[in-house]
Amino acid sequence: MDSWAKPIENEGEPVVGATGRSPAPGFPLELMDPKKIVEKFKDKLTKSGAPEFEVFFIRENHSAVEVKEQELNSFESAETFGASLRVIREGRLGFSYTTDLTDVGIATAVDAALATARYSDPSDFLTLPRQPIDGFKVELDDFDPRQTQIPAQKKIEKALLLEKSALSFDPKVKRVRGASYEGALEEVTLANSWGVWGQHQKTINVFSMMAVAESGEEAEVAFEFDFSSFFDRLDPEAVSRRGAKKALSYLGSKPGPTMKGPVLLDPLVASEILEVLAPSFYANQRVKRCSLFEEEVGQKIVSEKLTLVDDGCLKGGYASFPFDGEGAPKRRIEVVKTGVLQEILSDTEYAGRLKRTTTGSSVRDGIRRPPEVKHSNFFIPAGDQPLEKVLRKIERGVLMTELIGMHTANPISGDFSVGAQGFLIEKGEITTPLKQMALSGNLKEMMNQVEAVASDLRFSFKVGSPSLLISEMDIAGQ
Repeated sequence: MDSWAKPIENEGEPVVGATGRSPAPGFPLELMDPKKIVEKFKDKLTKSGAPEFEVFFIRENHSAVEVKEQELNSFESAETFGASLRVIREGRLGFSYTTDLTDVGIATAVDAALATARYSDPSDFLTLPRQPIDGFKVELDDFDPRQTQIPAQKKIEKALLLEKSALSFDPKVKRVRGASYEGALEEVTLANSWGVWGQHQKTINVFSMMAVAESGEEAEVAFEFDFSSFFDRLDPEAVSRRGAKKALSYLGSKPGPTMKGPVLLDPLVASEILEVLAPSFYANQRVKRCSLFEEEVGQKIVSEKLTLVDDGCLKGGYASFPFDGEGAPKRRIEVVKTGVLQEILSDTEYAGRLKRTTTGSSVRDGIRRPPEVKHSNFFIPAGDQPLEKVLRKIERGVLMTELIGMHTANPISGDFSVGAQGFLIEKGEITTPLKQMALSGNLKEMMNQVEAVASDLRFSFKVGSPSLLISEMDIAGQ
């Protein structure tokens, strides 16, 4: 559902427009049944005469551990919950959210949603999904029923191991920053006035760290992570080894060359670029003419080597869920196939504006805001060439493993100029580590110059990519 919420910082009585850690004083825990809460909202909304309405309820158990110098630095554990409402009256959208789930709190939230509808702009396309999803089943492999039973001490021990393994990997790995574990169990219930009803539970676990390697006065850092719906499937030692190895590989870096030539994008770097490109495929961005791609469906927009997929039902995917933020079923969507635009990501409203059907691409970031069009698991599928074969295509070029400031790329024109770090490639071999480089160009042109797609697909949470070979780019060195 894309609403992994960190523990809420506010304290005191839960009120409309606030999010709570625990039920309001005097609120019986046995009444925290999602179905009962949603039914209370529906009853009040029906009596209030709302012609179209939607109730979204979320409850989450969240914990976070950070260690430093083999001692516990911080430990957080919290239960967050709340509900948000959307009502549509005369083509106007009303919205409110609350964590006061008493009868009074629910009534107040309903009144607030109806009141805000009077002041919103009307739209002929505002509506809610009408396709019932009750009984909609898809195997996502995204829920571990033992999540809340993981002992706090085990989480701490794994985080300590994450740090210890990095420090013992090589004497040059002197420090570890931000060695941490974060986990959550999220339960979502969604219902609307058209009979849509969906419930789903999802778990997620993340280990992350930053290794610091030193040699003399030189210091290099590298971030690493891994995630899974299942705590026991994660290997913190493997995360540490990757982080330590990467930091060590940067030692002895030299200023990069000034050249125009082939560039190989590391999977995580390619994923970072894909994150910037993603909004160009959102229906709302295209309607507002804020998309990098103005071509229509059926036209070529990028290299024929590229296929882009948004898969809300990807097994084990970070953003997988059986239904989207407004209750439409999620599915696998080929947004681009061999360079040709196939589909635009949309919710119900913007699908109507474009005279298409929703792709189930409505996403919620918690209860504080209405859902909006966004991607789920957005990625470039693995190619059929191993990385070694792709490397052999390069006589002299640069492997980019870090980009600094990619978020500053212009999302409409596609122009960018960012700092970079990586390695020189000579005669198909990765050789000298490089830093103090700048990579510049245009995102659309770059995506049209993809010459090869490797088979080493890796996800950076919601986005993923294999290594991509770009035929030619401008690199500025020192």
